[in-house]
Amino acid sequence: MYSYLDEAALARLKAHKYSVTGISFLETYLKPRWVKMAQILPLWLAPNAITSIGLAVNMLTCLLLVFYNPDFSEGTHVVPAWAYALCGLGVICYQLLDAFDGIQARRTKSASPLGELFDHGCDAFSTIFIVLSVCVSLEVGTTTTLFSLLLGMSTYYSAHWRAFCLGTMTFASVDVTETQWIVTFIHLTTAAAGPAIWGTVLFEFYTLRSVVIAITWIGSLITVVRNFEACLNDGVGPEGTTVAESSVLSPAIPITLSVLVCLYISNFPCFVLAPWLALGAMGLMLVKPCLKVVVAHMTKSPMELLDGPTLIMPFLVFYLNETMGQVLDSTLLLYIVALFVVWHLGFYISGVIREICAFLNIKCFSIPYPPPEDDPSKKTN
Repeated sequence: MYSYLDEAALARLKAHKYSVTGISFLETYLKPRWVKMAQILPLWLAPNAITSIGLAVNMLTCLLLVFYNPDFSEGTHVVPAWAYALCGLGVICYQLLDAFDGIQARRTKSASPLGELFDHGCDAFSTIFIVLSVCVSLEVGTTTTLFSLLLGMSTYYSAHWRAFCLGTMTFASVDVTETQWIVTFIHLTTAAAGPAIWGTVLFEFYTLRSVVIAITWIGSLITVVRNFEACLNDGVGPEGTTVAESSVLSPAIPITLSVLVCLYISNFPCFVLAPWLALGAMGLMLVKPCLKVVVAHMTKSPMELLDGPTLIMPFLVFYLNETMGQVLDSTLLLYIVALFVVWHLGFYISGVIREICAFLNIKCFSIPYPPPEDDPSKKTN
């Protein structure tokens, strides 16, 4: 059976300690309240199960909007107000459960490197759904949705690229928590006033929609640039290298190639005919390097620069079909590529989880109950 992590990488993962610097404005206020709220969770509930439930809620409520408006267009589809509201509440539900998992791990003495990896992986998937849902609420169209998705996933990737170089996650004063509340505000505003409100003209030339998009893109670009500067200047390895003692520039290759393949596919008719499927497949293609940079950081291993199955296969399928005179319909090819990406990504994730669980002698979705210190067999009179 193919192995994703060797014994040395797994040993380094076992020794990994979660490190974080900085805290956002809202998290400072909310964190004590999250701790109190998490006390209602039963002690038999595994932290990774909590994260999974949150992601499932986030995914289903976001995809509900995409179902009603699959081409993200303005004025061509009617989305029920309750769907926008439900999506906004789904984002906050994910935020709560994403915060609860770490608290639950400490309550049950079940914290492990797998929990951190699982949490970051779910965040990568959540980024896809949140970007797509916001683009439905704002009715920005497929092209703007594409660039929003590329920029959103690149922002996520840059944060973990920085962690790979510096050895610690860094949070700004305005970060993920604030972003999720802004997203919720957008959805609830759309639910209350309708999507037409984003077409309100401001400053004579610009709509409220374009202002929101511009602020989002500029904020994301600033974040990416700052993370990149930190990677160049603050590598903790010898001579400014990464935690794996590899070049701080090496992670640029996987994300750049992934973005280029997505842009290439967007030139085909399938992007216009089935934008929801194209953007979903692209999001999953971008998740793979995001997961790999997290694994590289936590195992202190150099990144694999070229992910053959996830990048080469989609590119070759579309390229060869084009050179042979469009033998197959591009939408059919898109379905094939999407199914392959889902299968391959699932195979990778399940393989990594299986290897980590076997090495650490733990289970992903269940924990010992009662917690170790509460086990009556270990108590003495």
